[in-house]
Amino acid sequence: ADEQQALLEAVSLVRTYREQIESRFRSVFLDIFERRLFSRPSTAQAAAPAVGELKLVEDSVVNGQMEVDRLVRRARSKLDPDEVLGMRARLAELVERDWFDEGRHPASPEAIFEALLQVLDELAPEPSVKSALLEAFEPYVSANLNLVYSNVNERLKSNRILPYIRPRVQRVPSSGARPVPGRGMGQETYDVSAPGGDAGGHGGMQFGGGGFGG
Repeated sequence: ADEQQALLEAVSLVRTYREQIESRFRSVFLDIFERRLFSRPSTAQAAAPAVGELKLVEDSVVNGQMEVDRLVRRARSKLDPDEVLGMRARLAELVERDWFDEGRHPASPEAIFEALLQVLDELAPEPSVKSALLEAFEPYVSANLNLVYSNVNERLKSNRILPYIRPRVQRVPSSGARPVPGRGMGQETYDVSAPGGDAGGHGGMQFGGGGFGG
């Protein structure tokens, strides 16, 4: 009964604030996208407590984040790995940096749910109503994200942004291998492709049909 009531309130909230939700989501997501693309700190990070300062976190906040993490994992499990790799590599190429981590690229499920959660927080619904809204939105995110990634990858490739993506494999480093930054000890990924040129030469591996990574 409680779940049904929360769902009814969620439907009512969306009907009442649909245009506001859509408008705010676009604005918030754009801010998150640019922040991640250019590695800028978030407002929350900038306002983080100093070292040694204690900060209590409400159970509702912790539970809410756990729920978002679960929905993110569900959405990610439905993504095409090649399209995800294409987003990580090509968006990074735009700002001349190393590939984004899977959960840190600007259009990752984490970024989308972060924006959605911020918008819902502004409406301040009851936790059960917020939970119902997040659950309702997840299938739409999962269903459309692959298409978005595919369109973005095709647009970037058509503009000669990494038409082919050279693979990176985990292996024992050799004299010619270059460790990729951002990995912990024992988890190094080595780019064994040769510098310069496209994936078809100098020892690189080329994949047909648009290349590895979508």
